[in-house]
Amino acid sequence: MALIKCPECGREISDKAEACPGCACPMSAEPDYVGREAQTTEKTSKEWKTGQLVGGGFIIVGLLSLSSGAAEGCVVFCLLGVAIIIGCKTAAWWYHG
Repeated sequence: MALIKCPECGREISDKAEACPGCACPMSAEPDYVGREAQTTEKTSKEWKTGQLVGGGFIIVGLLSLSSGAAEGCVVFCLLGVAIIIGCKTAAWWYHG
C-alpha cells in the first residue's frame, strides 16, 4: 500500500482508496470526462460576427455624419447599420440555433 496525495486537498491517502476521506474527491484512474464529446456553447461563425461589426461601423459613420451636419445621411447610415446587425443576429440564430 502506497500513500498518494489527494489532488483536491493535498491530504495523504491510500492508493487503494476510492475517494479521499477528507474531501470526498474521487480517486478514479481516469476522469469521468475522458471520452465524452466536448460541448459547444456558441457556434456563431465569423461571417456573422463580421457582419455585426460592419453594421456597427455604419452606425458610427451615421453618427459622425450627424456631427458634420448631414441629417439625412445620418438616418440612412444608422438605419442601414441597425438592419445589418439585426439581419446578422437573426441569421446566426437561424443557422446555428
